[in-house]
Amino acid sequence: MTRSTPELAPAEAAVLVRDGAGIAFESCGCGGDSGCAISWAGPDEAAAAAHADAPAFVRGYGAPSWIDLWEGDGVRVVFLHGDVRWGDLFA
Repeated sequence: MTRSTPELAPAEAAVLVRDGAGIAFESCGCGGDSGCAISWAGPDEAAAAAHADAPAFVRGYGAPSWIDLWEGDGVRVVFLHGDVRWGDLFA
């Protein structure tokens, strides 16, 4: 997979997930480069998030925080980095 969109607004992320994109999350804000564990939402969790409020940037640990889109082989993944929360997902 390659990053196709380096920064998404929360509302854009919500639309992509409603359209079938998966959801991944890493809390430290390293972008997955430091070997941190990346969490993945299962299909049911992603579907529930798609019908909830959009993800939100929250005050937390002061980690670099952004949302981006990764694509490859017909798969799209909305990747939440840092202090981003989507309801109870990854809480």
